[in-house]
Amino acid sequence: MATSRTTERPALPTSSEPAAARHLNGLCKYVVEKRLQKSLEKTCVEVMKGAKVPRNPYPVFVQRARQQAERIRLSSWTIPEGFQSSTTFPTEPTALGHVAGSKGFSHVWGHPVVLRCVSPPAIERAAWLIEDVTPPLSILRCGQPYTIQVLPALTGPSIFSDTLFPAPHELAILQLYVIAGPDPERASALYADCVLGDVLRTVQQGRHYLLRVKVPSSSEGHFDLFNKEEVEARRSAFLSGVQRSLKTQLPVQADCVWRTDPQGAAFQGGVKLYSLCVLQTSETLRGEKVLDFSECPLIHLYSSVFLHQAHAEAYVRMFLPAKGHPGPTGKWRSPPCKA
Repeated sequence: MATSRTTERPALPTSSEPAAARHLNGLCKYVVEKRLQKSLEKTCVEVMKGAKVPRNPYPVFVQRARQQAERIRLSSWTIPEGFQSSTTFPTEPTALGHVAGSKGFSHVWGHPVVLRCVSPPAIERAAWLIEDVTPPLSILRCGQPYTIQVLPALTGPSIFSDTLFPAPHELAILQLYVIAGPDPERASALYADCVLGDVLRTVQQGRHYLLRVKVPSSSEGHFDLFNKEEVEARRSAFLSGVQRSLKTQLPVQADCVWRTDPQGAAFQGGVKLYSLCVLQTSETLRGEKVLDFSECPLIHLYSSVFLHQAHAEAYVRMFLPAKGHPGPTGKWRSPPCKA
């Protein structure tokens, strides 16, 4: 009868370069001290004991390891000052009560509560990327009486990097199209054209890599997938899908690999989220009516950071008037978020 034995762990890797060896030794020491290895082994056992083993269990391992590492990092703050230092960046008010700027920095604008929890230097590292992937107004042709404005922003957990979260796994960029005109249906068709044009522009430029585009098909999270070849070959289906996705109130998502600097020395995975807001203009309305196609009005103000004051204020003015100035009339397409 064969005797069972415990399989030994593989030997730690080594490097002939002194700097790399020191870094690797430090990393291995951290893993041992924080018991990340045992945590990962325990996760592995739990996953493999399940009734249905996933085809690729490694994403689960990585997710659990990240959660464990974050718990360790947070628990290392033995006094409140550690947490407070990451949530007290000073802000400066603007003419709009819901828009502020980060004190001492001219590239961070948004809701003051959000700005207190972001790191302006960390966001500045994404400034070139956001400017590079935002289409210039000169290529957004729509024809009178319609106008198009693009409001780009950094969004999601990536805005809190270097503060509440470690370096983000992916950079999420919001590209909000504000289209003004009399016919919402025509505005939605123009929006679909803009999304198609921007996706093709990303492919043709070659600075960034487009992996696929997810077009929501239901509010339950179902979507249609298009790779870069299918976007070009199935233009009609793509345009129709983007227009229909507006009913789901979910953004169209392009999965990309970003080049994060002009020299092309660094790359990072990320997404671009497309969304639409229509300002319906009509003489019978005696002003403008806001039709918001997001999950709820002002949602981007509480989850994003704008790099230009004018963009942050333009977004807020669609819903909240400045002091002493009347705001748009009419009803929201989506109900306001509940606190």
